[in-house]
Amino acid sequence: MFFWMQWKGCYNIWKINPDMTEIRRFPITLRKLTVLAVEDIAPRLRKISLGGPELSAFTNEAGTQGEFISLGPDDHVKIFFPDAVSNILTLPTQETGRLRWPRDPSAISREYTPRLYDPESGKLDLEFVLHDHGIAGQWAAETKVGDQIHIAGPKASMLMPAAARAILFGDETAIPAIANWLAMRPASMHIKAFIFSDDPDMQQLLRQAENVELNWLEQAPDTAEAFIDLIKPLALSADDFLWGACERSSADALRSAVKSLNLPSERCDISNYWTRGQISEE
Repeated sequence: MFFWMQWKGCYNIWKINPDMTEIRRFPITLRKLTVLAVEDIAPRLRKISLGGPELSAFTNEAGTQGEFISLGPDDHVKIFFPDAVSNILTLPTQETGRLRWPRDPSAISREYTPRLYDPESGKLDLEFVLHDHGIAGQWAAETKVGDQIHIAGPKASMLMPAAARAILFGDETAIPAIANWLAMRPASMHIKAFIFSDDPDMQQLLRQAENVELNWLEQAPDTAEAFIDLIKPLALSADDFLWGACERSSADALRSAVKSLNLPSERCDISNYWTRGQISEE
């Protein structure tokens, strides 16, 4: 109960069309991991590799916990951080299949998309956009090999939809998820992606491929009309799936565009990845 209240809703799970998408849900496990490697894959994007025995099944005071599982392109894990002032780390308590969240003090966490998990090597990769504020960004800028961090989740995976075409919208924070879409898609799926970034270094991270069309825009649209201008020429059909992840105002504008175009909600999944002006959110 406490866990579900505190986890930011990123999936419209109750609206997903079971004929097009499948949701896999998992027990929630708190895991203590170690930083294995730190690599700058672009001047403002850092890959941090995590590992440790708790990525596999392990036993703690709450019983046997299952191995880490991430099956969808837009999965989310929570990363826990100490308080910036007191440096005290507050963690939820593991219960059977869920976490019980403390209230005073509360646990401090941020959500990130797993970029790659390799069970054979026991390595989980996360990617962080580096900036000059935010507790997660500061951690990513300062962490080093051997540091330890706690994560939880994913609580669910939305598997690749059974769609002929996926229309993707995202800013720089969505690049790891878009990269997952490109890697996980069946060869027959056509992807048309609109990525909001004017940074040529970021643009080198995603590659054109067969049935993949990447469109780079200098900035994210912030009105429904601007998104409608992008969506209308696509002539969406019942075989299309629309996905978006970006700053809150742009995500709201995209939702308004979807509603104005009368697109069925079961063929859309739109998330707020961050909020402009709120340092507390990454």
